[in-house]
Amino acid sequence: MDRFLAERLPAPTARLVGRTPDPGARRRLVEACRGELAWARDDWLRIAGQLGVAADPYDRRDDACLWEAARLPHELAAARLLNVWGHLHPLEHRLREAIARARAQRAAGWNATATLEDVAWYRRERRKLVQVFLEAAAEYRRRRAMVGSIGPAGGRLRRSARMVSTLWRKAS
Repeated sequence: MDRFLAERLPAPTARLVGRTPDPGARRRLVEACRGELAWARDDWLRIAGQLGVAADPYDRRDDACLWEAARLPHELAAARLLNVWGHLHPLEHRLREAIARARAQRAAGWNATATLEDVAWYRRERRKLVQVFLEAAAEYRRRRAMVGSIGPAGGRLRRSARMVSTLWRKAS
């Protein structure tokens, strides 16, 4: 089993870990997480094929998905970030629509009280979700930066360039 773990293909790190301050950074981070999970799934299918495990990653055994059970910590963090984004993105879309609707109602001379209450509720919910998104993004970046790091059970993490070759020698 260690032999197959040692053969894991390296993920493209430069575009996955980097931080960018511009407004499109969230979307790029989400796309990086999607790419990370797609790459990990393909890698898992390759390893599972070599091990003779069922080729279907969604093959259920004891109600546990093999694909989800095989995820690494940074892949779990990427999945969490995508989950939060799945809640945040539609809410932001509804908020933009409600603001446009309130402006149109005011321009038409209508009472926009209910729409403004909706806008206030969307903003409160968005504020909560943005905070959770930022925490999930920080966790993903932290875990992604640690890929390749090996640490003792109770000690500090150390980066070892020889770890893969050491695993390979122990496995053979």
